[in-house]
Amino acid sequence: MRNIWIDEVRASTRRGQTFVDEEAGLAVGASGGQEERAALGDVDRALARLPEEQREAVVLVMVEGWSYKEAAEIVGCPVGTLNSRLVRGRDALMALLGEAA
Repeated sequence: MRNIWIDEVRASTRRGQTFVDEEAGLAVGASGGQEERAALGDVDRALARLPEEQREAVVLVMVEGWSYKEAAEIVGCPVGTLNSRLVRGRDALMALLGEAA
C-alpha cells in the first residue's frame, strides 16, 4: 500500500511539472503560424509511422503523462516490456524527426 501511494504521489507531481492545463494545450499550433502547423504535422506523421505498440507507449507516457507502471497496466503488459517499447518508439520518433538520438 505504501508503494502504491508513493507511485501515485510521484505520478501526480510529475504530471504537474511536465504538462500544462488542457486549455493551454489547445492553443498549441493554433496561432496560425505555418511553422507551428508544419511541426505538429511532422510529429503526427512520425507518430503514425511507429508500430502500434510503440506509438501507444509513447503517447501514454510522453503525451498523457502516465507512469510506466500505469501505462503498463493500461496496455496489459509487464513494465519492462512497456519500457522497451517506449525506448524503441522514442528513438524511432527522434530518428524520423531528424533529431540525434
